[in-house]
Amino acid sequence: MPQQLTQSPSTSIEEELSQRRLWYHDIELTDELRTRFPDDYAVTPYLETVDQSNRDMVAYLGTQLPADLAGLSVLDVGCADGLFSIWATRKGADRVVGVERNRYNHEHAEFLRDALELENVEFHCGAVERHCPNQPFDVVLCLGLLYHLLNPLGTLGELRKRCASKMFLTAAVDLDDGDGTPLTRLDRYATGAHGLWSFNTPMIRQLLTTAGFDIADENIEHTPGGRHYSATAVPGSFSDHHMFADTLDQEFPINVDRRRVKVRDAWRELSSRITRPV
Repeated sequence: MPQQLTQSPSTSIEEELSQRRLWYHDIELTDELRTRFPDDYAVTPYLETVDQSNRDMVAYLGTQLPADLAGLSVLDVGCADGLFSIWATRKGADRVVGVERNRYNHEHAEFLRDALELENVEFHCGAVERHCPNQPFDVVLCLGLLYHLLNPLGTLGELRKRCASKMFLTAAVDLDDGDGTPLTRLDRYATGAHGLWSFNTPMIRQLLTTAGFDIADENIEHTPGGRHYSATAVPGSFSDHHMFADTLDQEFPINVDRRRVKVRDAWRELSSRITRPV
């Protein structure tokens, strides 16, 4: 439900929103005012895909969580402008923490928190692994973050320690799942210059189970922006298998064993050139 802006006049808020363009999230502040401007789509067409994906996710969360989040705590990692953190706050969550590494997005989120006078949400700026409060949260949101992480498995392990009930995860699925179907990425934004990894579905499942999650529900969807995987995960037992056991070349973009051999050979060659002790 949009809230009354009492901190400053609507015109000054609108000016501030305009100066901070472009916003990654389309967030409604009042019935007449939102972060998305009509001409934003002409400047950056992929925002239409982002907005639709976020609307779908809000609808999905509405089916998986109570209508009233009173009594619950929410951790939103990679929160960007704060759409889902603000959504959880408006749904009555007792405490909401958003963590965002991008300082520009973090400033956006803090501006919205102050403009809407939201008292039970806090935003931390920095890496997820270092800036998540070391305490359990009833709900963890990891939406569109996995392919940005330097260490996806390590971060999921940290989130497992903080997840008391449910984690919701979404990620782009760029690699062939092994059924012989060629994949065409229509929008390279998610895992192109702005991302570090490409995944397929088995790899994401294995990351989740190795980090100690059980997958309660999952869905693979074809969208104009590409193929997306979403899952509801719950705390489970830690897997004892090796995460790269079966289909390393297919499921992970970097062949770890081959890189290890290259490093070993390079070290041997370098050592052979050294005529004095190191």
